[in-house]
Amino acid sequence: MTPSGKCEDEAAVWLARLDAAGCLEKDGQPAWDIERLCGQDPEFAKWVAGGLEKRIAFLRMARAWLDIQRVAAFSSELNDVKPTRSPRIPSRWILAMAACLAFMALGSAGIITLRSSPNPMLVSTDIGEMRQLLLPDESVMQVNTNSDIEYIIDQKRRNVRINSGEAFFDVKKNQDLPFIVDSGGVSILVTGTSFSVSKLDRAIEVLVSEGSVRVTHGKQSVLLQHGDRAVTLDSYLLVDRLDDKQLAHQLAWRQGRLFFNDTPIRDAVAEFNRYNKVQLRIKDDEVGDVRIGGSFRANNVRSFAEVLEHAFGYTVQEGVGEILIRSN
Repeated sequence: MTPSGKCEDEAAVWLARLDAAGCLEKDGQPAWDIERLCGQDPEFAKWVAGGLEKRIAFLRMARAWLDIQRVAAFSSELNDVKPTRSPRIPSRWILAMAACLAFMALGSAGIITLRSSPNPMLVSTDIGEMRQLLLPDESVMQVNTNSDIEYIIDQKRRNVRINSGEAFFDVKKNQDLPFIVDSGGVSILVTGTSFSVSKLDRAIEVLVSEGSVRVTHGKQSVLLQHGDRAVTLDSYLLVDRLDDKQLAHQLAWRQGRLFFNDTPIRDAVAEFNRYNKVQLRIKDDEVGDVRIGGSFRANNVRSFAEVLEHAFGYTVQEGVGEILIRSN
């Protein structure tokens, strides 16, 4: 289990314990008021003091708990029940329900089968949209947010072009018909493997999760294996290797999640803005320099903003289509 996963498990246990003790709903105070909860339970205060990641994990779980309460209240209203307070969810359910809510990801309409065509076919996704597609050769392509991709796949060729965005490929093996991905002057050739390609601005990144791929950029060519990452920018081709944990974090978008590890808040904000039409705006440079870690749902920009407000003490103001963040 990863450290962030352990923190979330511990946060869920603490949430259930505090709920059973009646601490979460007290005097109209919000469930994420950590300072109040620390004053009520010294053991909880000791756990929270163990690191910022624990505080963030608890805030995320508390947010999920609040969502559960809202769903239960709405369900009661539909059944003409008029409770005098929010319905109490049994504590033994909280671990499972909070975990489910916390790990819900970007929506996908299931796998879509694409037809073969001798002419280029276009696949595109909107901001926050993800699509999983079965290509005509039975390879699988998972397209990330705000992407534009073309393909020509028939009995003679398997060609894909990424104009912008990101996609993950699980390529069906065929030694006689290589699978070729082109993007911004970079060519990726495989016969059967799993890898991702992203084209964001001028940089192109290739990351291999299984098998091997050959990346060609101008006169440079390199063979990538499991965990290898190639990044091209202008005439440069750089290669590094990720361990299994880093690889999983880089590909977490496939489950609709974002992982940060000692990441400047400005970079985390830029990543969130890729997935959400409501845009985060940092008003102070000093906020952008502060570093953050943890795991977040990519499409829950407001939850991330609440973490910045309650864990870091920043001022968060929501406007039309944007959320402003500034230091006090």
